[in-house]
Amino acid sequence: MYTFRRAALADQATIIYHRRQMFLDMGSPERAEMAERVFPGWLEPALQDGTYLGLFAEHEGKVVAGTGIMFYHWLPGPDHKTLRGYLLNVFVEAEHRRKGLAKELVRQALEICQERGITVVTLHASEMGRPVYESLGFKPLNEMIWRVG
Repeated sequence: MYTFRRAALADQATIIYHRRQMFLDMGSPERAEMAERVFPGWLEPALQDGTYLGLFAEHEGKVVAGTGIMFYHWLPGPDHKTLRGYLLNVFVEAEHRRKGLAKELVRQALEICQERGITVVTLHASEMGRPVYESLGFKPLNEMIWRVG
């Protein structure tokens, strides 16, 4: 039996742990280290001002899965809406995988976005997560990136 809830300010350590483990699962230890070093300074104010909203699944009182939504402004598109959502930090503890938790958390995140009038949600998918997102209607984009350093 699983229960679901929104993250609180007191849940920062769990969110950071999930982000770290997510990157380790994707084979990116340097990004996992960055999650512990840099992410906390961004997370606290984002939780406080509502820029970031976290969702958790619990089993027997312990958080076993989570995701987050970052809300940001974008240029107006055909629908003239400027608020968008970005899905991140999708993580499920290994022993609770393949039980639909990631899909349910993402579904809840999308429902929150719809309630707020958000019509565009993006994400970067790992190979493991891609089938979950596709089953919920996400489509691949043709995006490129340029970085200094």
